[in-house]
Amino acid sequence: MEYYPKQALILEQTIIRRNRMLPPRAQGEVLVSAGSAVNAQQMVVRGEIQQDFRMYDMTKLFGINADDTQKLEEKLAVRMGGLVAEGQQLFDVKGRGGRRMPHSPAHGSVIGLDHGRLILQINPKPVEVYARMPGRVTEVIGNRGAQIEAQVALVQCRWGNGKFGYSSFSFEPEEGLASYLGRDARLENIRGRVYILPRELTAQDLETAIKLGIEGLVAITMPYHLRELALMVDFPVLLISGFGKQRRISDRAMRILREYEKQRQAAFDAYTPNRFQNDQPEIIIPLGSTTMRGEAGRIFPPELRVGSIIRLTRAPFKGILAEVIDLPDLPATIENGLHTSVARVKLETGDTQVVPLANVELVG
Repeated sequence: MEYYPKQALILEQTIIRRNRMLPPRAQGEVLVSAGSAVNAQQMVVRGEIQQDFRMYDMTKLFGINADDTQKLEEKLAVRMGGLVAEGQQLFDVKGRGGRRMPHSPAHGSVIGLDHGRLILQINPKPVEVYARMPGRVTEVIGNRGAQIEAQVALVQCRWGNGKFGYSSFSFEPEEGLASYLGRDARLENIRGRVYILPRELTAQDLETAIKLGIEGLVAITMPYHLRELALMVDFPVLLISGFGKQRRISDRAMRILREYEKQRQAAFDAYTPNRFQNDQPEIIIPLGSTTMRGEAGRIFPPELRVGSIIRLTRAPFKGILAEVIDLPDLPATIENGLHTSVARVKLETGDTQVVPLANVELVG
């Protein structure tokens, strides 16, 4: 039996691959080649999204039946799917007796013909896609994107505010972030650094971060009422355990961040999770050519296996880490009478329990 649970991977060493792609409606070009090295701030794809539409009724302009596609196309001075420049002639003007014909009102592209109407999409919005982590390009995906691979330490989080940063990082001082107020940020090397808070994030922390000009904040949890404020700031905010009082999963993440504190830079990709995409908010610490230890050098499997480290997501074991010791092929009846697929797990305490697969999250 294969089961693919939700993931919040926290791994000391692993290999990850990330696709950096243009949005679905964008057209563009890839700026890197397979095998090339990239840095986090490097643009790998650029393109445009056309935002507005213009329609031209060719049946009225030329008196051609809307179903006669061949004759309609013969009147075009542009190519289907091609780009047009502002002021470019759209139609063949031969035999029009000097009558002025429509020109493209702006830069855009030719979408197609629909019931005798030529459709343009204009006023493009530039789109730039960056690597967002150092690594090597393993694949160029058409003219839409590239796949990047890197050896890293990985801490996936439960929530992010949609911002991105790549910088060095430190844990907050024992006196708290507010102790930096009034100091010279340049001398203290405060500005441009991400700070890790091994506790709950507060409104004062966000206000202090703004005043200090720091690069970002990572915390264990945050009260939900601060969500809108966190979305408004222009630096990344990441929550390792999400909203509320969940803490257990954060201990492992804090150990990894402590190991590389002040030694390396990291990508703080505070992607905001949604139900339609699989991207996760995450902290990526590049390890360069560091030799991987044992299984750490493998691409991490997304399916649940014996030996997988999981986090239990429902009471009475909510937030507890456990190791999968058995995955029975047949469903079992659990305490509430539900007949469902289960895993036998070993808790941090050493006890074993049978838990529904629906109540587990893959950690490592």
